[in-house]
Amino acid sequence: MKTISELNNTKWYRFLKVIYILSFIIIFGFSLWIILNEYPFHINAKKSYAKCDNGTIINFADKFKDIDSLSDVVSLKCDYDKSVVSTEYLDTMWRLDCLTNKEIGEKMKMTYPFYKDVGTEELGAEARQRLENNLFNRNDLAEAIVIPAEKNYSFVIACSRNWLRILEYSILSFLILAVVFELIRRIFYYVVLGTIKPKK
Repeated sequence: MKTISELNNTKWYRFLKVIYILSFIIIFGFSLWIILNEYPFHINAKKSYAKCDNGTIINFADKFKDIDSLSDVVSLKCDYDKSVVSTEYLDTMWRLDCLTNKEIGEKMKMTYPFYKDVGTEELGAEARQRLENNLFNRNDLAEAIVIPAEKNYSFVIACSRNWLRILEYSILSFLILAVVFELIRRIFYYVVLGTIKPKK
C-alpha cells in the first residue's frame, strides 16, 4: 500500500480512524472539563451587595476591595450567603457592618449612661473600631452589647464566570491537541506507507 485510498479500503484502517476521532473528542472534552473547573462561577463583586434592615446598602466591591469581578485567584463563591449563615464570625461581622455609628453610639449611651456627654457619632465610631479589632473576643468587650441578636441584613448576589479566559484556554487546548494528533497521524503514515505525506 502506497496511498491513503488503498488504506481506506481496509477495515482495520477505518476502525483506527474512528478510534482516532473519538480519542480527540474525548481528550478535548476532558480538557474543557478541567478548564471549567479551574474557572468556576464566583460572585461578581460589582453587582452584589448586602441590604441592611436600616436601608444601608453595602456593595461587595467596597467591602472586598481586593476582589475583582473577573478575579479567579481571589474570589467569593456563589454560596457565600450560606457560608455567612453557618459561620458565626462572618455573621457577626455583617450584623456590625449594618449598624451606623449613630445607632451604635445611641445603644452605648442607653446601656452605659456615663457616656451621655460623649458625641454619639464619635462614641459609635470608637466602639465599632474596638469591635472590629477584637471580633473573635467580642464577648469580653462592653461594646458587644450593640451587636443585634437577630440578623439585620440580606444579600443580593450576582454570579459570573470568566468566559474570556475559558475561551482562551479552550482554543489553546484545541490547537495543542490538533498539533499532537496531526503528528501522530504523520508518524502512522510514515510507519505504514513509508512517507509522512502520502498520496491520496
